[in-house]
Amino acid sequence: MRKIGLIGLALGFFILGIVGIALASLEDNLVAHYPLNGDTINIIGNGSNGDLYGAMPTLDRFGNADCAFGFDGVDDYIDIGNDSIFDIHNEITISMWINPDSLNDVFISKWKTNYYGSWSMRLDGNGRVYFTITGNGID
Repeated sequence: MRKIGLIGLALGFFILGIVGIALASLEDNLVAHYPLNGDTINIIGNGSNGDLYGAMPTLDRFGNADCAFGFDGVDDYIDIGNDSIFDIHNEITISMWINPDSLNDVFISKWKTNYYGSWSMRLDGNGRVYFTITGNGID
């Protein structure tokens, strides 16, 4: 009985150690984090805050007020600019919660003036998620 307890404790510390390493690595490479707590501030602090166009603060998925934004599907958006920090260099990870009223919308994109290296993520009419890169998209 005592051996099982020690093995479980050791395994628990090992798992906590792995999680700690993974979190530190994520934070080291994170270029943007928009909690959308009633504003469009990037809390990473690199100046790539968003400009809000029409979208209104609303309830998030847990029912918390002003912790998400509602978009009309026509002309509401958040513009985070065309900063090179959003260029894809080798890999990209995007994480978000969406609750679409329509299944045919672009919900995040980066467009360049010549379109080369532009990218977008959207839902098609059947609710499938597509990630599209124009040109090779990778600088």
